[in-house]
Amino acid sequence: MFCVVAIGSGSAQSSKAIPHTVLDTDAATVTAYDVPDGQSVSLKTQNGDAIAILSAPVSWTPATEIDSEGDAEPGEALFLVQGTKRLFYSNFGESSAFSVYLIDLKHHWATPMRACDEPKHCVRRIKIGHRTLGESRSFFTNGEVSADRYQLLKGSTFTLPNSRVKSDVLLVALSPLTATAGEQPVNLQAGQAQLFPKSNEIAVTASSGMAMWVVVRMPATE
Repeated sequence: MFCVVAIGSGSAQSSKAIPHTVLDTDAATVTAYDVPDGQSVSLKTQNGDAIAILSAPVSWTPATEIDSEGDAEPGEALFLVQGTKRLFYSNFGESSAFSVYLIDLKHHWATPMRACDEPKHCVRRIKIGHRTLGESRSFFTNGEVSADRYQLLKGSTFTLPNSRVKSDVLLVALSPLTATAGEQPVNLQAGQAQLFPKSNEIAVTASSGMAMWVVVRMPATE
């Protein structure tokens, strides 16, 4: 559950980023906050941990002095422990609209989350032979929950790496794509999400252009 307030900046008029539920499952709830041009959105986790996924380059400011400010790239995922507050705003040239996708985790894992900060270990090319089809970027993990972003060239298909045990895979699309688990393809538009329970064999196809998506893995729910 989140408390949300949008604040106008510059000459833009103040307006609220109205949240809408994208997906609600036993494992997590995904809520989209579409922030108008020139606006910002303040989010605070209240009842549990969460993950924020950003659709565009934005900056964020902390709620406490021990936190530091930061910039987020398109598709970046941030882990927010319970009680965290973040103000997200566009700070790259002219103001522009953006979306924040909040994944409200319905289970808590005590193991601390570790951020992946070393590019040589966090970014990997997706290749077939000598041809590069895209790349993946790991953001954080605690050995149970992880978040990774994938980018794939148009016309390419990529099968997500298998985990050692079956896990619930939450896929948040940041552009149009097709995800297939088993024999049933699922067409997703930007901002849509799909949970693949107890799955470790998912193929993603970039059929209409460059595809970008974020995958959150978590222990399978019973």
